[in-house]
Amino acid sequence: MILKLYNIKTALVAKCIALKRRIVLLFNKEFNPYPKIPHGMSFSPSEFQAEQIKNLIPKLNLKDINLENYKKLQSTTRKKIEDLTGLNKNLNFKILKTKKYVFKEKYIRKRIYVSLGKSRELPIDLLYKNTLNKAKGVMICMQGTNSGAHLSFGEIRMPADPFKVNAGSSLALQAADNNYIALSFDRIGYGERKERKLLKPSELPEIDASLHSIALGSSLLGETLSEVYAISKWLKSEYNNLPVWCLGYSTAGNIALIAGSLFKNEIDGVCIGGCVGFFKTLF
Repeated sequence: MILKLYNIKTALVAKCIALKRRIVLLFNKEFNPYPKIPHGMSFSPSEFQAEQIKNLIPKLNLKDINLENYKKLQSTTRKKIEDLTGLNKNLNFKILKTKKYVFKEKYIRKRIYVSLGKSRELPIDLLYKNTLNKAKGVMICMQGTNSGAHLSFGEIRMPADPFKVNAGSSLALQAADNNYIALSFDRIGYGERKERKLLKPSELPEIDASLHSIALGSSLLGETLSEVYAISKWLKSEYNNLPVWCLGYSTAGNIALIAGSLFKNEIDGVCIGGCVGFFKTLF
């Protein structure tokens, strides 16, 4: 009985603090229940970091660097990124199965099932118009932290998908309409490649694969970049060295940017953006 009353009292105290916090936040930007900081003292981390910045001596000044050193710096930086991310350029791109059909009455959609290594398979979709020989190039279309690659084709499968499609997430359709060959694939942990084998997978799609990759000496970024490299290398061979662009927004934009900086022989350009949606809704 005493324990039950104690639990009730604890719950009431917690509720009162929560109510007090909500009331304070109605009128102030911050709820701060801590003592007032003594005058002249600095407790915030940004304050001592600002002092560190003042004493920072930059090791690189691009204004004074010559072209030869600049190219050497680029090469060194690329190698460093490859090492840090655990990039693997030895994935073997092998087509297992192909299916081609007319999509939305005006496109050709070609699905290929690909193996990149043992127990590492994925579906890839190509989209183009009938005039394939007149294609300007190839766009590798990647979705950000969304439900999956199907959004690139304007397909709706999850509750939030209608909002994404209406906001312009159909990257493959846009690329094909502009006479590019569009390639789309689910990044690791998303869509058809969502984790379905673990007994208790994390709610966030990337967490399990990310932590497991780090434990194995790689990273999720490195694993994704490895796949982009294998795909772009195959595209160059398959489409007679047509220009290959890496397209994405949000987290996929980050991947596209890094891929473009690393794979100078496979990727000719990048097209990146922020999150899909209206800027005004952020404020």
